[in-house]
Amino acid sequence: MEGVWQRLEFLAGLRVGKKQYEHWGMSATYGEEKANKAISEAHTSVFLDTLRTPVPDLYEQATRTEAAKDGGVGNYAERLSKNENVVPAELAGGSAQHFSLVLKMLKLLSRSRGSSNHPTS
Repeated sequence: MEGVWQRLEFLAGLRVGKKQYEHWGMSATYGEEKANKAISEAHTSVFLDTLRTPVPDLYEQATRTEAAKDGGVGNYAERLSKNENVVPAELAGGSAQHFSLVLKMLKLLSRSRGSSNHPTS
């Protein structure tokens, strides 16, 4: 998967409860507990990667997601802000507030660039 947004959305899509994840193949291979732990750790890692990535890079990566191609980066960021599963239960030093600020910055950049799906040079 290319970019932190696609990885973050994939992992958030596996979340079925506050601290539970489901992936049939991993559970069948490694057992439910080990699979859940591995996915949870991956989710936290990708979340932290997102917070560490410069906002212009996040914006550029967001332009390449299918959701942003359909509705623009601002709408994509708004949709992510409403998805409770995007922020992992285990934050490991990250914060939901920081993530919320990143999404707000994406919305502002989208507006300042005329809601274009493509970053300006």
